[in-house]
Amino acid sequence: MTLYPILYTRDPPSLKILNQLLLPHQEIYENVTTIQQGYEQIKQMKVRGAPAIGLVAALSLAIELQIKSLEFSNNKNHKDSEPLNIISSPTALGEFIRKSLDYLNTSRPTAVNLFLSSKKLWEVTCDGLEENLSSKEIIEKIVDFVVKMLEDDLKDNKNIGKFGGEFLFSKVDNEMISVVTHCNTV
Repeated sequence: MTLYPILYTRDPPSLKILNQLLLPHQEIYENVTTIQQGYEQIKQMKVRGAPAIGLVAALSLAIELQIKSLEFSNNKNHKDSEPLNIISSPTALGEFIRKSLDYLNTSRPTAVNLFLSSKKLWEVTCDGLEENLSSKEIIEKIVDFVVKMLEDDLKDNKNIGKFGGEFLFSKVDNEMISVVTHCNTV
């Protein structure tokens, strides 16, 4: 059975992170619906490996924005819901995203992929603002980008496993081998 460190669905929005602190004895996935929860997953080292850390940060932003957008669409009285007001204004959304990315960056100060993900997400946000997109359109653009990041990461990880396996088997003659993997092999 293949364990995936990240399980994400776009519709309905759902993000589950494998708690890697419990491996190999338990396989427990934890729900993440907010930036704060994504931050805690990274900070507490429940997610490991540079690419996965960057993805959890990006996905926690995307999932919170998706949920807020759905709540905004379903809420008729937006004035009573301060957190949802960020959806009503692209400028407010941009400020929220900037602050959220800055916050997520403090979860693991040495994680290069975390900073790269944040930089790219900020560029996507700025592009949306410059194009005068609505908040909903900016959120869709961010989600599209994050989904592509996740797909690319899965493809990269499978290729690492495939080519690494082929290389190892090319070096032995019908011998049993043991391999320990970490970080980003699926």
